[in-house]
Amino acid sequence: METQVPLIVRPVDLNDDDTVEQLAVDLAVFAWQETAGQVVATVFAASSDPVAAASAAVLCIRRVLRRPRWSASTSSSSRSPTSPRGQD
Repeated sequence: METQVPLIVRPVDLNDDDTVEQLAVDLAVFAWQETAGQVVATVFAASSDPVAAASAAVLCIRRVLRRPRWSASTSSSSRSPTSPRGQD
């Protein structure tokens, strides 16, 4: 079974041609979209551990984009992996 894990990625500008090209070349395995002014990268986890797949995706995206900040779009908490206390 495949699990879809949406991650909000900031700051990413999907209107920037260089950024879109970089996503297409280096991060095409994720689905990218802008929803309500936020960029969402959807991870498609086929493994039995979608949390590990999402964590690996965060590391991959971070390596390529260098500066993104994260939050799980379905989380009820304001915490994110780069700001453990919910402070950006």
